[in-house]
Amino acid sequence: MNENLRDLIERTFGEDYLKYFDPDSSKIASAFGFEGDQADAFSKYFRPFKQDAFNLASQEIRDRQETRTEFLERDYQSGLTNLQSQYDTGFQGLNTQLEQATRQIANQQAQTGASFGATQRQMSESREMVGDTLADLMQRRQTGMDSMSLGRERSLYGIEQQAGQERAGLTRTLEDYINRLQSQAQRVDSLDITDNEDSNTNNGYTNIRGRDVRIPDARTFTRQQSQFNPQQAQDASQAIKDALQRMRASTGITG
Repeated sequence: MNENLRDLIERTFGEDYLKYFDPDSSKIASAFGFEGDQADAFSKYFRPFKQDAFNLASQEIRDRQETRTEFLERDYQSGLTNLQSQYDTGFQGLNTQLEQATRQIANQQAQTGASFGATQRQMSESREMVGDTLADLMQRRQTGMDSMSLGRERSLYGIEQQAGQERAGLTRTLEDYINRLQSQAQRVDSLDITDNEDSNTNNGYTNIRGRDVRIPDARTFTRQQSQFNPQQAQDASQAIKDALQRMRASTGITG
């Protein structure tokens, strides 16, 4: 059994429920109290859980979540690169602006003979203007980064929620499977069996896997150990539903 499936069964229903997911149908029959020839005879009515299909669906959910996350991270990194590029371009422009202003002031001082104090005042005013513009540029970059980070966290949460809903759907397939087993076990217990396959019967014997096995008459049918108890299966179904409710409550999934 795939470890992911095993872990899900144990977390959701408990370790005792692993026996209902055995690939051997006769062991599933044994889990409901049928033993020996009875388990072999009735095994055809207990179809094992389709683990391969479940594992494939589970892997597809993981692949979709990984793909969505990769796209998100690429967009996020691309956005950060654009923000930094805008900042670098603006910063270079400010440096160029300050250099030009400095040269212009120096040229004016040389041509007009302006006092040292006036020149220094002009230099200070130019630096303050550039400084204000630089602070505004840095603030815009930080605001953009904060907004992108918040958007990334929200998107990651949304991706996880979507994957959680898909995993909850897989978990419901386990519940449906247990419910089908319960119904079939009740029919077998009353010998009200429905199956699409034809069976060859002869004087109370049924040909199972190439050999004749006697299926007891309903009037004499007994168990060697515990009698099949429909309440057992109902309790199993209720435990599954309770576990699903807890899982949905913990993940915020409704419906």
